[in-house]
Amino acid sequence: MTDEPADVSRTHRSHRLRWFLRENALVWGFDLLAVALWIVVASEAFLRFGWPRWTYYAVLFCGLVIYVQVSPGWTFPDQREP
Repeated sequence: MTDEPADVSRTHRSHRLRWFLRENALVWGFDLLAVALWIVVASEAFLRFGWPRWTYYAVLFCGLVIYVQVSPGWTFPDQREP
C-alpha cells in the first residue's frame, strides 16, 4: 500500500479549508461586529438603568439565540443557493 491517496486527500482538505475560511471571512467579520455591538448596547442599558444582573445574562443569551436563528449560516461557496 502507498500513502499517496492519503496525501492527496489531506492536500485536498487543506485547500478546501482555506477556501472555506477565505470565502466566509466577511460573514465572520459581520457576525463578530453584530455580537460585539449587542453586548455593548445591552451592557450600557443595564448599567444605566440598574436592572438585575440575572436579566442581563438572559437578555444576552436570548439576543444571541435570535441572531443565530435569523443570520445565514457558514457554508462552502459551492453549497450556496444561486
